[in-house]
Amino acid sequence: MATVNFLYRSTKNSGDLTLRLLFRKFGDDIIIGANSRITIEKVFWKKQLNQKNLKDINHINDQTKYKKIINDLSVHILNQLKKTDLNIVNKEWLQHHIDIFYNPEELQPKVPVFLTDYFDYYIELLITNRNTKKKLVTTRNKLTIYEKKTKIKLAIEELNNFKLHTFKQYLTDLKYNQNTIIGDLTNIKTICRHAKTALNVNEEIFNWSLKK
Repeated sequence: MATVNFLYRSTKNSGDLTLRLLFRKFGDDIIIGANSRITIEKVFWKKQLNQKNLKDINHINDQTKYKKIINDLSVHILNQLKKTDLNIVNKEWLQHHIDIFYNPEELQPKVPVFLTDYFDYYIELLITNRNTKKKLVTTRNKLTIYEKKTKIKLAIEELNNFKLHTFKQYLTDLKYNQNTIIGDLTNIKTICRHAKTALNVNEEIFNWSLKK
């Protein structure tokens, strides 16, 4: 189960809290940290933040303010993590979604609605690993050729199991092996899972067996 906590690491009397995300991936414990952009005084962090029965009205107000933003930011990050392929979760991903929390409209441009366009959007936004990028580009290129052949532009919101099966059969006819095809369809599911944050994606495609 993923968790979020906050640390005060500044050597100064006031500083930004570090947000630390902890989750498990393939049985391994992963810890990633980034700047939460929550600025707080060191004394308040250590003494007043969790103190009960505060008397000073200013401390009470500050305690309420900080607890709310810490909780809201934690919920935001955990919700984004649920929608994301864990293979791409890194420090850059975490900082990006922290920034989105504060500036949602500015940092979330209108997303592409077509599958091949979303591949490019996803790669530019999140992918830094060369091998992962290469695999995604390979799948995108196959889709581009498929669309030209069929004269059909695949829209993410219109994807369903029938269209996935048709693309799978197309790859099978081209003599791609089973593992390669499964890899391509897995990449498509990863893209669609990320697109769920902004588009209405047909849930049935996530339950479709890649091996049938």
